[in-house]
Formats: sequence, C-alpha cells, structure tokens
Amino acid sequence: IFNAGTAASSQLETLAEVGNPGPLLGIVPAGVNAGTVTSGPGGAGVMGTSVFNVADGNGFFSYASMLLPTNDWFISNGNPLAHDVSSLLNAAPGTMLTFDVSTVWDAGTELEDFDFSAGNPLFAGLQPGNDALGTTQGGVITAVDRSTNPFIPFASQPGGFNPSSLDISGSAPVARFTLTVVPEPSTALLCGLGAMSLGLRRKRKAGATPQA
Repeated sequence: IFNAGTAASSQLETLAEVGNPGPLLGIVPAGVNAGTVTSGPGGAGVMGTSVFNVADGNGFFSYASMLLPTNDWFISNGNPLAHDVSSLLNAAPGTMLTFDVSTVWDAGTELEDFDFSAGNPLFAGLQPGNDALGTTQGGVITAVDRSTNPFIPFASQPGGFNPSSLDISGSAPVARFTLTVVPEPSTALLCGLGAMSLGLRRKRKAGATPQA
C-alpha cells in the first residue's frame, strides 16, 4: 500500500484526502481478496463489519483508512508490515485474531488546514471543509508525532474551537481490528473483519461504504 519516506501514490492520495478506496482496490493483484468495511462515519467506538471469502494462499491481511478530520492522514500497515493471519486458515469457527493500530500516517500530499479537511461537521465547532481543494504539499509519507497533540498546528482553526477535543497523544490505539473465522455453507473459509473501532477519528465514506 505504501512505503514510508516515499511519495504517496495517486491511489493512496485519493484515499488519504477524500476517503475513496476505489483507486486502491482497483490495483489489488488478481487472486487477492479485497473489499470495504460497512459502517458510516461516527465518533469513538464506531464499529464496522465485513466478511471476506479467503483462499488458502492468502495468509496476510492489510488495511487502509482515512482519518477524520484531517487533510491527508490515514492508517495502514504499509510494506513490509502485512499481518500474518495464516493461523486462521482452516481454523475452527470462532478462532480470532485481534490487533490494535497505534501509528497514524501523514501522506504528505496536502497541508493541514481545517478549511479543506474532510469530515469537519462531525466535530463540534468545525465548519464544513472543501476537501476537493487544499494546498499541495509535495512531501513524503511520514508517521504523525503522537507525543503531542498533532491537531494544534492545523491552520484555519475557528474561534472557540478546542483542538484538544481531537487529541490523540495518549497511549490508546486509534483503531482495533478483530478477524474471526465464521462458518459458511460452501467450501471456502470465511474470515470476518469485525469490531473495527477508530478511537477518535473515523473513516470517510467512499460511495456507500468506508474503507478499511
């Protein structure tokens, strides 16, 4: 999906800036199962679930999701950090793997400005931003510094808005994935992606469904 320290692909830029996973899904290699998690944008604790038909050879799991309200931040396990889920293949129904997401990535494609960030109306005190515009940054993919509140430097903060309401500088993860083997009448193993909870920001809708 990405390599840290390099420029984001156009497909990742589309995901990170407007939350549309379509271009990324369009370049998934043949034979790799892919899809979106069905849930709408929401606050802390929002969950989405999807079911994937997993072939025996697909023993790794990768994900990508925009984080709101940002200009180009996202969560993803880039190269070479795909999660090994081979223990779920041919496992008994109910077998689970859970992992937390703590790293937030900046795609480096657009400067951080609330006037142009997606999902603003989901947060009290922020007016709608035009996510079709924005200032091109021309940077590379870097990890967001979570040691301090990274939202404080955002430009165009409205009067009275408290950026501490978006603080992710704590130790809590920003998302949690649970993969569970579920029974299915046919021969294929189903590996459900469930209980995805973004700690503070949420996924941007892409058509009718957000990405993960």
